[in-house]
Amino acid sequence: MRSSSFSWVRALPMVALVAVLSSSSTLAASPVGLRMTTNATTVRQGDSFQLDVVLTVNGQDAVDELDMPDLDDFDVLQQTETQGASINMVGGRRTVLVEHRRSFMLRATAAGTKQIGEATARLGG
Repeated sequence: MRSSSFSWVRALPMVALVAVLSSSSTLAASPVGLRMTTNATTVRQGDSFQLDVVLTVNGQDAVDELDMPDLDDFDVLQQTETQGASINMVGGRRTVLVEHRRSFMLRATAAGTKQIGEATARLGG
């Protein structure tokens, strides 16, 4: 039987001007963080930019779901997914952090202000 203990993490929505304003949201003072960043503050119609969604969790936490924001207002030119881990020893105590990263190369298809919604993650117990 699967444990019903879980927690939700959200990266707050980002507002875009003709594509995306660079923004980042991380849960402070938490072993878990979910953030979204872009490599551009504004783009012209037809130009491309990168959106990164990064979830960082303690090594023992299982990621049950990682839902990406709605990207219907953009052409998705490329999508990559990577995962990495770091091990730290502090005072004889070992901590393992695992980073799940999804990167999107997007193209603005129409002029105007666009909003990229939130990404959410559900972690199992």
